[in-house]
Amino acid sequence: MAAGHAGLHFGDTVAGERALQRLVELEPDNVEALQFLAEERLRLAEEAEDEAERVSLKREARVYLGRAYAATDNDYRTLMLIAEMRHGEPGYPNDNDMLTLGLAFERAPQLAGVRLNYADALIQRDQKDEAIAVLKPLANNPHGGAASDRAAQMIAALNNGEAVPTLDGLTEDAAAVEPEPSPEDEPESPPAPAGE
Repeated sequence: MAAGHAGLHFGDTVAGERALQRLVELEPDNVEALQFLAEERLRLAEEAEDEAERVSLKREARVYLGRAYAATDNDYRTLMLIAEMRHGEPGYPNDNDMLTLGLAFERAPQLAGVRLNYADALIQRDQKDEAIAVLKPLANNPHGGAASDRAAQMIAALNNGEAVPTLDGLTEDAAAVEPEPSPEDEPESPPAPAGE
């Protein structure tokens, strides 16, 4: 898994792909490996200039995601990748897309990327009040950051009847960060070193 992840994200995609394919051979229901393979297909599809190649890559991603969903239908990341696969397609977001994004939101409301993508789909469906309700906790995050700023901009645009900023240009890291732990979530004292 580590070799596959490192290969796909840090440059040696052939080795990463090979490691993940081997892992899926050994563990056909390894959800994380299936997600990585699907994510790589979606990335390649986005870069593809040939329409037939783009469609073929998305089809491969759909197969991996179908297997991941069959193995664990509660995984928010699988749901988000299914929604990402549909993003930009004709009719997006349809009722099924909204259900998929809503389920992802129910499972991981603490993730900025989940909130932003769900709110973006709600806006496209002209459900502005619902979108604002989804965005407010993120916009009011005292720790701020790019995702928090984008949520605040989206709310302001909705309230002022202006064009809502797109999610383009928001880095994956900024969109996926979890909020900082609150003081009550932190341990009372740090654990003692192993030698003590």
